[in-house]
Amino acid sequence: MRLPTTLQTRLSPALDRSGDWLLPTLARFVLAATLAGYFWASGLTKLGDGFFGFLHPSVGAYAQIFPRTMEAVVYDVSQLSLLHWAVVTAGTWAEFILPALIILGLFARLASLGMIGFVFVQSLTDLFGHGALDDPAAFGAWFDRHSDALILDQRTFWMLLFLVIIFKRGRPPLARPIGLQGGNRLAQKCAFSSSGLPAAKARTPATPTIPIGNIVAKLKPNAAYIPSAEAIISTPPHNARARAIAPPAIANSGARKLAVFTKAGFSKKPITSPTSLNRSTSVA
Repeated sequence: MRLPTTLQTRLSPALDRSGDWLLPTLARFVLAATLAGYFWASGLTKLGDGFFGFLHPSVGAYAQIFPRTMEAVVYDVSQLSLLHWAVVTAGTWAEFILPALIILGLFARLASLGMIGFVFVQSLTDLFGHGALDDPAAFGAWFDRHSDALILDQRTFWMLLFLVIIFKRGRPPLARPIGLQGGNRLAQKCAFSSSGLPAAKARTPATPTIPIGNIVAKLKPNAAYIPSAEAIISTPPHNARARAIAPPAIANSGARKLAVFTKAGFSKKPITSPTSLNRSTSVA
C-alpha cells in the first residue's frame, strides 16, 4: 500500500501543473478532430451563390434555422424580415469563425461562449423546429444505458469541451507569438484596486508596530516633530501597554527615530502630547 501512495504523492504536483495546459490543448484537439469538419460542412450548405454568398444565405440556410417560418411563407425568402436575414447570416459566419478561433487560440474564451450559445440555439431549433422533441431517440435521456442521442448525449459533450476552454484556457498556440493572451494583458492594465489606483501601482500602507518589551522613548534635545505628524502613545499609570498609530517624524536629520516598544499588547486610551516624554522614560 505504501508504493501506490508514494507514487500518487510524487505524481500529483506534476499532474496538477500539466493539467492547466494539457486539458485545454486536448479539448482543442478533440474539437478539431471531431467537430470542426461538421461545422465547416454545415456552414458551406448555408452559403449563397457567387463571391458574396456569405452575405446572401441560401434558401436551405433559412429552412434549417427557421423551418416553421419557411413553411408558412412557402419557402419564399423575400417575405422574410431583416431580422431573419441577420440571424441566418450570423449563424453562418459563426460556424466558420468560432471553431477556427478556438483551435487557433485567438479569443478562445469568447469564442467558446459564442459556441455554447450557438449550440443551445441549434438544439432548441432541432427540438421545436424540426420535431426532435417528439423523437425519444433524438432527444435522449441522461443516466440511461444509451449514449448516442443527438441532444442530451452528444451535445452535452460538446458543451463540456467549450467549458474546459473557458475555465482552463491554457497557453494558446498562436496567441503567444502575436502578444494576445486571451485578454489577460488588457485585464491587467484595466484592473484597479479599491483605492482607485491601478492594481500594479496600488500599495497597502504598512502599520509599524513593535510589540516587544517596555515603553522606551529616546529623543535628542534638539529633536523636533513635524507639525503634521501624529503619534498616539498610551501610558496609563496602572498598566504598561501602548499603541503607536504612527511613529513621529523627526525634523532634524541627526536626531534618532522614536522607538516604541510594547510588552503586553495595545491600550485604547491615547495621550495626545508625546513631546512630554523625557529623554529616557521607562514605564514598568
